[in-house]
Amino acid sequence: KIPDSFTGITCPSGRTIDLSHPVVMGILNLTPDSFSDGGHYATQDSAVARILEMIAEGAAIIDIGGESSRPGADPVEQAEEIRRVVPVIEAIRKQSDIPISIDTYKAATARAAFEAGADIVNDISALRFDPAMAGVVATAETPLVLMHMLGDPRTIKMNDAEALRLAGVTTPVYYITGAIHSTESGSPTALMELAYRLAVDDSAYI
Repeated sequence: KIPDSFTGITCPSGRTIDLSHPVVMGILNLTPDSFSDGGHYATQDSAVARILEMIAEGAAIIDIGGESSRPGADPVEQAEEIRRVVPVIEAIRKQSDIPISIDTYKAATARAAFEAGADIVNDISALRFDPAMAGVVATAETPLVLMHMLGDPRTIKMNDAEALRLAGVTTPVYYITGAIHSTESGSPTALMELAYRLAVDDSAYI
């Protein structure tokens, strides 16, 4: 049970995340093949511009990833992942103090992201894919997001009802798509309101 006194998280950098109310995380994929915005932000300038736009739209956290986790995606070499994410994190740090999450399961990428100015690790494998990740996070004393997936990106099946049943998920699962990164597929305000309604309903999972 989360104590009533819990209102947020303070990162080692001193940056804080106010969790006394629902907050929006802006997602930026520096990949050519992500299912949402893959290839849209291939240059540092376009990536930084989009991040600053999301901050202006109300994002409280920015999540930056350099490897797609879409079903069927191939792994990205560690050096390439670092090459994609570190310059953008450094550029954002020169213009904003917003908390930054690095979406990676690789310990070396997380370490490089911390050095560049990231505050949080968002690990899709829940520390399963890289045995060194737990030690890197513990040493940095940084917040950690543990995601759940069945298998890995090469084997996982999106919206697989049988996989959900085997995982013990019996409560309805809601998928919010088209979200903040694209006003073409829906109103950001309406999507944020939907996300809030689901978040405050304990019968729903996001």
